Amino acid sequence: MLLLNQGTNIISEQSLSEQTIKLKEQIIQKLTEFYLKHNVKQLLPFVTSASKVLGDFPKARQGKILKSVLDLTIAQDSLMAVELCAYLIGWCTEEKRSYLRYRVQLRLAVLQLELSRFRDALDGVLGVMEEVRKADDKMLLVEIELVD
Repeated sequence: MLLLNQGTNIISEQSLSEQTIKLKEQIIQKLTEFYLKHNVKQLLPFVTSASKVLGDFPKARQGKILKSVLDLTIAQDSLMAVELCAYLIGWCTEEKRSYLRYRVQLRLAVLQLELSRFRDALDGVLGVMEEVRKADDKMLLVEIELVD
């Protein structure tokens, strides 16, 4: 428990050196793994608090960290991954991170397909497809077509 508190304290520090950012990234990854193994219900509150800290990171690093957290969650617990996707979509909307939001929406649609929620998956794919066409991202559009 002490290690969790220390990790959380390091994450909330304001330093933005490259070394500190890498350390925070590693801590977020390790804490995600810990919560997935020992206390899945605490993962979403942890990601919520960690995402507030990510606002100081470069945008590319934010996306990398959040995608890795989502990948770890998908591998361990699909139902938690659906909740995490819903949170991340809201976060991306607030932070005006359109392309990351498109990717997360696509991941959510794929998860819903795996969970046999076909109607929700189709609605999600069609919604993101329309937005991606407007943004003119050919590679993501191809991925969406494959899922569709």
